[in-house]
Amino acid sequence: MHRLAADDVLAPDASPQLSRSSTKTIATDITIPTTTRTMREITATVAPLSGATRATDYQWRPPSPPHINIPPILDDQVQTLPAYIGDVAEENHEILKHITQGNYSVETSTWKYTWRRTAQPVLAFLYLGPASIARDLEFLKREGITMLLVVRDAVSASQGLYSGKKAEVELEVKSEFVNISDHQDLIRKFPDAVQKINQHLVEEFRKQGGLQKIQNHELGKPNTWGKVLVFCESGNERSPAVVAAYLMTLYQIPMVTAIQYIQQHRFCVAFDDALKNLLLSYEQLLEAKRSVMSVPISSPESISANGSSAVRSVSAHAKRGRDEVEEDSMDMDMGDADDEARFRGRSTFAPFLSGS
Repeated sequence: MHRLAADDVLAPDASPQLSRSSTKTIATDITIPTTTRTMREITATVAPLSGATRATDYQWRPPSPPHINIPPILDDQVQTLPAYIGDVAEENHEILKHITQGNYSVETSTWKYTWRRTAQPVLAFLYLGPASIARDLEFLKREGITMLLVVRDAVSASQGLYSGKKAEVELEVKSEFVNISDHQDLIRKFPDAVQKINQHLVEEFRKQGGLQKIQNHELGKPNTWGKVLVFCESGNERSPAVVAAYLMTLYQIPMVTAIQYIQQHRFCVAFDDALKNLLLSYEQLLEAKRSVMSVPISSPESISANGSSAVRSVSAHAKRGRDEVEEDSMDMDMGDADDEARFRGRSTFAPFLSGS
């Protein structure tokens, strides 16, 4: 038997688990059995007996991501995507410019609950829906779908689920896959998904003689160069995230605008805070990439032997010496104005309150 005095200190990490056979008693002669009990549990029991009360309930889970509010679109508001911008360094930039064209608009419309079982065209060449619609050969044939892009987890991929083989065999529809281990893996696969969609559109464009039509000023409509159906099991979570990333990449719109635009076409999509924060991180990556690409590059310094390519390099600045670095460090303002701005107005929080 061991008696805990009032001044005993309970270190959370000092003894993670006590002996099965031992018991401890508090100064009030209340016995607490410690069989397989952690020090954290004992602390929670001892606190009220020693005159302290909890300020709030305990929570044994990691903090939730910050909530991102997506404002609803008003009934009389019309959303219009800008013209295609994309990446000017893209090899097929001009072709994609003709394919996507941009300036798509959508008005607020009445949503029917049964529409969740089918697919909706987010763009003239990009559809979004559930896995069940990918097995509907009549729908695929009627809408002219030329490629299926499935977003699935690793377990479904290992079992060959949502493969689109039936449509590939009977309708000669191409199938592509975005296999992920979890939601966090999506951000790594966004560029790959965008590339697969664009590559297919360019292939269809060339197959249908798009270049010749451009030269003859016979520009086709966006829906004449192939159509892609992006889907996941429900069509409401992972596949909408891929479509949002595609819109953000090609039209350089923010995450909130992309989600609003998709919701106008498929109201049943469900972007939870984890997905929204993932897309926000992807938006920041796109902005960083565009900032790097906008940095002016010096004139070519050398040309290859056959004269076909030039090596571009950014002019290098002389590396600062140690004396310069130390001098800058001495001149640095070490004030605490930033900390004051961060913590000003915050209420104090004490985990325990005195019982007196």
